[in-house]
Amino acid sequence: MTVLKGDLAAAKKEIILIDNYVDLSILQRLAKKKKGVNVIIYTDPKTKLIAQDIQIFNSQYPTLTWKKLSLGDSLCYNFRISKRVQLITKKERLL
Repeated sequence: MTVLKGDLAAAKKEIILIDNYVDLSILQRLAKKKKGVNVIIYTDPKTKLIAQDIQIFNSQYPTLTWKKLSLGDSLCYNFRISKRVQLITKKERLL
């Protein structure tokens, strides 16, 4: 995940991260967000994160929601338009 600190700081309401591999290093980057910005992480159920990691993060930098994404037999494509990560606000949310 290549995210610039400025990109995280630019989010005003919400950051949505969809990544099949999320660990503590990602949470450290997300800690740079503005106060009051909610984070939703969709990740593989087999990720290295545990519920305690989320609780610790939320006690310091609320609010993070962790959703385990299981696609089953679904087929997904990632069309990468640019190397820059796009931050999606609530008004622009596609999920």
